[in-house]
Amino acid sequence: MEWKKSKKGILPLSVGAALLALTGCGGGGGGGGGGSSTNQVRPTPPEVTQTTVQGGETVKVAVIDNGFRPSHEEFEGRIAGTYDVVTDSTDPEDVASEEDVFDHGTPVSALIAGNTFGIAGNAELEMISAGSSLLSTRIRDGVEHASSVNARVINLSLGPAWRILDRADSVSAIQSVEGPDEATVGAVVVASAGNRNRNLSDPEDGDDSFDFIDYENLTETQKIWENLIIAGAASGYQKASYSNYAGEMEEIQDRFMVAQGTHETALGDDDDATGFVSGTSYSAPLISASAATIISKWPHLTAAEVTNRLLETADQGSELYEQNDCGPEENLNCGYYYLGQGHLDLEAAMEPDGEVAIAAGEAVEGETHSIAGTHAAWSSSFGGGFDTNALAGVVGFDELGRDYELDLSSHSYSVLPYGQRLGDRVNQMATAGLNPRPVQNEIAPGLSLTSHHVAGGAVGASEMRLDTGVVELSAFGFHQGETGIMDPWAPESGMAMLSDGSGGLSHLLDRGAGFGVTLPMSDRMALDVGHYAGSANRGDDNLYAGYRQARTDVAMRFAATDALELEAGYGQRHEDGGLLGSRGNGALSLGDSSTTGIVSVGANYSMGDHFGLMARYERGHADVAGGPGMIRSIEGLTTEQSALGVTFERDQHEAIFMVSQPLRVTGGTANLNVPVGRDLDGNVIREERSASLAAAGRQQDVELGYAYAPSQDSRLNVNLLYSNNPDHQDGSDVAGVATFSKRF
Repeated sequence: MEWKKSKKGILPLSVGAALLALTGCGGGGGGGGGGSSTNQVRPTPPEVTQTTVQGGETVKVAVIDNGFRPSHEEFEGRIAGTYDVVTDSTDPEDVASEEDVFDHGTPVSALIAGNTFGIAGNAELEMISAGSSLLSTRIRDGVEHASSVNARVINLSLGPAWRILDRADSVSAIQSVEGPDEATVGAVVVASAGNRNRNLSDPEDGDDSFDFIDYENLTETQKIWENLIIAGAASGYQKASYSNYAGEMEEIQDRFMVAQGTHETALGDDDDATGFVSGTSYSAPLISASAATIISKWPHLTAAEVTNRLLETADQGSELYEQNDCGPEENLNCGYYYLGQGHLDLEAAMEPDGEVAIAAGEAVEGETHSIAGTHAAWSSSFGGGFDTNALAGVVGFDELGRDYELDLSSHSYSVLPYGQRLGDRVNQMATAGLNPRPVQNEIAPGLSLTSHHVAGGAVGASEMRLDTGVVELSAFGFHQGETGIMDPWAPESGMAMLSDGSGGLSHLLDRGAGFGVTLPMSDRMALDVGHYAGSANRGDDNLYAGYRQARTDVAMRFAATDALELEAGYGQRHEDGGLLGSRGNGALSLGDSSTTGIVSVGANYSMGDHFGLMARYERGHADVAGGPGMIRSIEGLTTEQSALGVTFERDQHEAIFMVSQPLRVTGGTANLNVPVGRDLDGNVIREERSASLAAAGRQQDVELGYAYAPSQDSRLNVNLLYSNNPDHQDGSDVAGVATFSKRF
């Protein structure tokens, strides 16, 4: 019995059976069941609502039924075509139901793509009337017509479709449906389960085997089994009392799912008639509409991929999945027995299948970069200069090749915020323990060893110097991050400073070694050659694991006067696994290595026995090939840094006043090749983009350092620092540290 509401009121409508019954038109009987579930039990199943895919493809859905009312207001602008199998006519008037026959196709079609009641906002309808008698041959003719118009989804809210389709011609027609790229993808077929509360796995359930799915003997239907979904009806989380169910056969359970069976929809009485209907005929169109929505978003998918995704993501929140006492021997999971794979959940089906990854090449199915492994950590020299707007609209692909827009803004970040780095330096200085001036020991005439200590008095770096009278040679090594020995921006006295002129580059290294050569060219001129190489040598899970850095400098020093010494040089900084201390991985890789050419000038001026003036400026340039990810190259990268200081030394007192600009990127462009979609052939659609790397601001540090060492075993250090635009970004900061150390 089915109830309908028309403009004339509410009345019972009895639907008579023809040769093949309209299986969705209500029914009676009991319900049942339960089983183990991976979903959390919740009060109601997921709601399936009208969904329109922005920019999605229009998907044709064929509805094969007994008749339609194409003039209904629900279908305005939603009909692709009509076809009457009996008269071989495409005239819309010919698909109308016969007089006194319930117009079954109208409410079914409205639930798929109606303007008000339809689920699939991107679907258009192919209304195929097989006549009121719904003969099997006419239904098969309807399937062949659906294939001829390339309908991607076929809705069969009628008789035992699995038996009707068990013909080679019907199977071939379903298999031949093409996607927009003319690739064969097949049609999704959604068939209603029937309304007699029968077990589809049991031929002896009831007084006939009309509903029984004889899977073993459906030799043709088996060829399209993965194209097929059998739609049962649910009432809340329970099986609707009238709905047929999957039963014990796993092959049927695998293709069975349920959707709500009672809906308000359009009726065929008039062009604006509406009412409520119940039956598996009206759960099937919700599944058909969901399939069409998925295809609209991703038209490359095959019919099997679409149906499998809907079945895999079906909701199993019903308590039936927590029960295991169903079936003939009361030992089967009740959820699978009565509900198959579960309740339709379109939202879950639209979610990614497996991990979403970023394509590395030109093909969706090629090499990929994981999202978790994709990040770029920028050193302070960039000042937040990488514009993450260049990453807007980046897409990744799931296991089915479906594209999803990603938000990678959080994957591009600063290595360490200024405040954290400064705090670390304050803490390092405050807890360093006794750290006197470097200790120098004369080993032999012209040969000396200088030791630099770290916390607890351990040696952190050492330097051997040999003066032959013709050439000066030096060799040094460092560990535990004691890099001041090879930092050209560190005071020669070894005084610890809060400001970091190197921009953090040398301080990234944990250990390394180097050498230096000074070759006098004349009484006033000398050639200096220096080189060091070091590594971060940190754990595998550390950002800088595998990072290496080396620098070579050649400089000419010239004593312009007895008090003034000038210097000019050229060097190269080579980094493995980084760029100016920045690290990129995955789709934001910065390449395997980078080399920066550096021009430097400097001056030292002695203002008597106690005061001195020092100045240094460096400018760098690099072009980087980039990596296998989205950052394909970096062009015209320029850097600069500078320092100007006044020094004072007398007896046990030492002081320095310094104004400096840490390493700063002044120019450069990152050229990106960004995946933004896919075509139907599986090729990645990419866009060429660029992003400026120049720091927007300019950090300037003013620092006063003072040290007093009344003895070899005691030392007082005081540092005060003011930073304007820390990390070359708006703001300011003040820091200070005072330590007193004494060795007992």
